[in-house]
Amino acid sequence: MALPVTQPAHVGFEPGMLSSNVGIHLGNSIYLLWHDGVPTGGDGWAGQGTLVIDYTNEDIYMNTGTKASPTWTKKVD
Repeated sequence: MALPVTQPAHVGFEPGMLSSNVGIHLGNSIYLLWHDGVPTGGDGWAGQGTLVIDYTNEDIYMNTGTKASPTWTKKVD
């Protein structure tokens, strides 16, 4: 089941690194996110290189598309 990824709320820790309860913003629109299921969405905020850890299926996905139109490519089986 594909579930849309939503942009995490930002809580600042130090310049270039923002975090929330579901992920970490690494800067330049790149995030490390934890998600329940296969990622979809992220249009306009999840930059190329953003990683999503699907903790339900134990898979990792990377945005290999663009920030405007993310493509979530499975990287680990």
